[in-house]
Amino acid sequence: MYISTRCGNTYMDVEHRTMKPNKKFELTVRDIEVIEQALRAKAGRRGMAVAQGDVSEKLKDEMHEIQELLGRIHDQKVWYRPKEFVPGG
Repeated sequence: MYISTRCGNTYMDVEHRTMKPNKKFELTVRDIEVIEQALRAKAGRRGMAVAQGDVSEKLKDEMHEIQELLGRIHDQKVWYRPKEFVPGG
């Protein structure tokens, strides 16, 4: 992504800076839970729009993106499994 500055100074007008994404995140488990809840709520609202007849391509793409992200979050969870299986309880 390039950003050009707007200044009266000529050399500043042509200056471009490259922005890099931050690839290291420091999110807590609670932060991820909040994000997941917000995505589920947004998916629910989008689902209601679809149920009411809005089937635009943009809406479909957004729903697909949200569902894929929720799937990636789900796949990264570590589920508790007892070391010893006890049938029936």
